[in-house]
Amino acid sequence: MSENLAARRRGEAMAMQWVGFALQKIIADTAQGGNLANMLLGEARSVGGEKGTSILKLGCAWTQNVVLAFAVELSLKALLVKQDGHHEHTHKLVDLYDKLSEETQNKIESEYLKALEEGGSKSDKSLIQLLADHQDDFVEWRYLDNADENLDSEPNELQLAICAILNVYEVIP
Repeated sequence: MSENLAARRRGEAMAMQWVGFALQKIIADTAQGGNLANMLLGEARSVGGEKGTSILKLGCAWTQNVVLAFAVELSLKALLVKQDGHHEHTHKLVDLYDKLSEETQNKIESEYLKALEEGGSKSDKSLIQLLADHQDDFVEWRYLDNADENLDSEPNELQLAICAILNVYEVIP
C-alpha cells in the first residue's frame, strides 16, 4: 500500500510540475505577443467580445502559484511515504520537509544547490528558505484575493526544488 501511495504521489507531483512548465511557457508567450496563447485560444472571445490573452496571462500566473506549491507538497509527501510509510495531512512545506531524515534533507539540499548552479540561477536561498517562503502558497493562492500582489512566485526555483526532491525519491530505497 505505501509503495503504491508513494508512486501515486510521485506521479501526481510530476503531473503538476509539467502543468507548471506549460503555464510558464504561456506566461512568457503572452509577454512576447501571444502567438502560442492566440493559437490555444483560437477564436475564443470574452462575453464582451475581447480576445482573452491578458486574462489568460493572469489565470496562468495565478494558477502557477497554486500548482507549483502543490507539486512541491506532493513531492515531499511521496518521499515521506517512500522513506517510512508515513502519510502526512498537511499543506505546510516546512513541516513536511522537517519529517524527512537529516540524511534525506541533505541529499535534497545538495541536489537543489546543484540544480541552481546548473540552471544559472542567481538565487541565494537555501531550499528550506524557499520552502518557508512558499509553504502557504497552496492555501493562500487558491483565491485571487491578493490580485495586486506580484504573481511571479519564483517559479524557476520551485521547479528546481521539485526536481531535487524527485531526484532523491528515485535513489532512496
